[in-house]
Amino acid sequence: MEKVFLGAIAGAVPRQTFQAAKALLDFIYLAQQPSLDEDDLSKLDKLLETFHQLKDKGAFADARDHFNIPKLHALIHYTALIRLHGTADGYNTETPERLHIDYAKSGYHASNKKDYTKQMTTFMSHMEAVTIRHELIMLHKLDPDESDGNEEEDCNSNYSDSVEAEIYADPQMEIDDPQELSESSEPAEPQTVQVQRSVITFARISPLPSVPITIIQQNFAVKDFLSTLEEYLERTSHSQPGFEYLQPTYHDRFLVFKKIGIHLASVTEPGTLWMDVVRATPPKKSGILQSLKKDPCFDTVLVRQVT
Repeated sequence: MEKVFLGAIAGAVPRQTFQAAKALLDFIYLAQQPSLDEDDLSKLDKLLETFHQLKDKGAFADARDHFNIPKLHALIHYTALIRLHGTADGYNTETPERLHIDYAKSGYHASNKKDYTKQMTTFMSHMEAVTIRHELIMLHKLDPDESDGNEEEDCNSNYSDSVEAEIYADPQMEIDDPQELSESSEPAEPQTVQVQRSVITFARISPLPSVPITIIQQNFAVKDFLSTLEEYLERTSHSQPGFEYLQPTYHDRFLVFKKIGIHLASVTEPGTLWMDVVRATPPKKSGILQSLKKDPCFDTVLVRQVT
């Protein structure tokens, strides 16, 4: 299109507009050359200067109120960058175009399309945190200092591949401020904790006893609670011989806890536990949920299922 552009607009636009377009096209073609000397770089600067002098005249002036366009601004740095890094024919836009998907499109699609900039920033922060966590796990797995010479045994005992849970009732979970549950907090019976195991702690007394399934589904945003529970119980019975359970029904009631503490094996300090608090608290309502606080609080948790 650039090859026929000047011929298409010749005589149809003011002279200043034609000269501005010609200067810009000459700049583009000259910048693509595989070899440039100082005379060529000086000519690039003159062509760009001519374009900027003429762009505010003629048809361009009527088409736009301003020319604060990133791509036009980038042309100012071409000659300096060519002197530093070589001619532009050795570069392309494939990398930034691909990153546009990860840094812009994916974040936008994950938002609700309202105030999306803030949501995109939060999305990127979460994705970076997941990536950092993954890299730490992989770094620990590949650390030769952690190997005892038995490759098969080391792989089978690595906590990042084999995560099991031990559950304890913990009176500390009555604390409402998660900051008070520091890393120094010890789970009940800590002597049973092993490196490859994670520990889940919760309050000894449920703040929401005897809650019907209908209340759980409506207020805790788990419409498929019963079917998910049935699937979990069936899967557990297959993986653990001797495990027996009663088939849950809509008439059953359950103990509900506002939050749990998850003690995860530390990636950087094997043998120690790192604690996080997961909260699932709906807003206060009359009846069974009367004891809750006014504002709801639901934390997002990423769980990898080990098969």
